[in-house]
Amino acid sequence: MRTDARPIATATHRAAKGPAQGGDDLSGYLRPAPARPDPPDAAPARPGAFARLVRGKREGSHAEPEDKDGSRKTGPGPQGPRPGARPVGPKPRTRRLRARRRGAALALSFLLIVAVPLGLAAVYLGEFAKPQFASTVAFTVRTGDSGGMSDALTGIAQFAGGARSADTAILAEFLLSQTLVERLDMRLDLRRHYAEPHEQDPLFALRPEATVEDLRDHWRRVARVSHDGATGLIEVRVQAFSPEMAQLLSRELLVEGRSMVNGLNDEAMADAMRLAEAELRVAETRLAEARAALTRFRGESRITDPAGEAEGRLGVVRHLQAELARALVAEDLAEGGSTPEDTRRIASLRATIEAERAILMRPGAPGEATDYPALLARHERLTADRDFAEAAYRAALAARDLTGAAAARQSRYLAVYEQPTLPQRADHPRTGAILALGALFLVLVWSILTLGIAAMRDRR
Repeated sequence: MRTDARPIATATHRAAKGPAQGGDDLSGYLRPAPARPDPPDAAPARPGAFARLVRGKREGSHAEPEDKDGSRKTGPGPQGPRPGARPVGPKPRTRRLRARRRGAALALSFLLIVAVPLGLAAVYLGEFAKPQFASTVAFTVRTGDSGGMSDALTGIAQFAGGARSADTAILAEFLLSQTLVERLDMRLDLRRHYAEPHEQDPLFALRPEATVEDLRDHWRRVARVSHDGATGLIEVRVQAFSPEMAQLLSRELLVEGRSMVNGLNDEAMADAMRLAEAELRVAETRLAEARAALTRFRGESRITDPAGEAEGRLGVVRHLQAELARALVAEDLAEGGSTPEDTRRIASLRATIEAERAILMRPGAPGEATDYPALLARHERLTADRDFAEAAYRAALAARDLTGAAAARQSRYLAVYEQPTLPQRADHPRTGAILALGALFLVLVWSILTLGIAAMRDRR
């Protein structure tokens, strides 16, 4: 539909003439002409600028907004959507279809991520995994009691968790070492036993072409060593594809453990004996040097016992002093006074006493045999060195004898409190535990993936 613009143009022309030229009021010409249908192939006419201006004045603020090209908008006005308009958004049927698709996608993802792997694991564990038997042996390292204060102190140290804890820790590590695996492989052919079911059970069996490092890693999976550092108890659980092989492996582990403990004991005793022998040799050398020094002194001074010779000279001095005392007494008791012979005798005794005292007390020249102070000092020093060397030698000899006696006994030994068992039921692999842990892990993975995808979809 369109409006004829000719009456508006005529009215405009008459208004321009004014009333003097016979123009009429504009109200009669501003009425819209009756609408007539447009031909089907006619294009919609655009209203003129004056018509748009007049229409805007009539409608005021309620006029519909127009585009830049003058066409009127068909969308809802300020009052909201027009009556009978369709709601914006997906239809209820579309929403139901989307919900169904999401549910189907979740079910499919759960089936692929959780159900299928668990089903495959259950089939493998039930049909292909070969049963394994476990044998248990338990022991500890004990130290023999040989009495004495040193052994009591050793017992206190062991009670505090000293040497015993170290021995058991070393033994526990040895049971999982590559050295032990190589010994067992040489005697029992571990590689053939654990690689025999590889075609049926490649997951729990050893590869036939495995290296010694692969064999060691596989041994650490089938051998479980439990070590209690506080009590020193060791429990070993060995898995094998036959109960007899499992028990045989436990016995071999017991033999190797005893051999290892005996080796530690022999090495400790050898170290102790070596130290005792070294101390004894040092004491012997020191004693020999002290005796040789004393012998050289006697040869140089030509005096066997300087202290005894000095004592003899002191005895001579004492005897002369006694003779001098008697002569003095006789002189005092004489009635006619002292005679010249008595006077000369008293003077001779006094001179002899002074000479003897000078010999004993006067230091002589270097190397002089009568230098009794130096001789006595040197002799006392050499004698003290000899006595100390003799005491050290006796102590070292006693220590060597005690160490030898202790080496004759076994100070460490393996005490077994659970002999190797013969299993009657295959406990491995643990199907229930494996499936439960696998289900927990897969459900967690599926939940994380699902939540992550949902979060990314909501952000869009």
